[in-house]
Amino acid sequence: MSSSSMDKEKFNILPYDFVKENQIIASQKTHGYEVVSPKKMTPTLYHELYKFLKKDSEKHFPSTGEASLSGVIIDCDVETGLAKNIKTFIHGGDLVNSH
Repeated sequence: MSSSSMDKEKFNILPYDFVKENQIIASQKTHGYEVVSPKKMTPTLYHELYKFLKKDSEKHFPSTGEASLSGVIIDCDVETGLAKNIKTFIHGGDLVNSH
């Protein structure tokens, strides 16, 4: 593996959209990560960052089990535009309708 590809792996830790939106960069060091941002880190941002940097996280893992299709069915009054009835719809998978 070349030196430049190893350097890219050290910085290719966070998703591009997350880096762009939050103006934050993380690089892998020998004993952890170095995080750099021009903004003050809020608790919400810290928790989002923690999700990406925790050691046991998996990136881009496939779903296992049967697929689910879910949504709502809305019966509307055409004249008023108001909903007359709303029902949830779940088909397949492990999701359970709680109502």
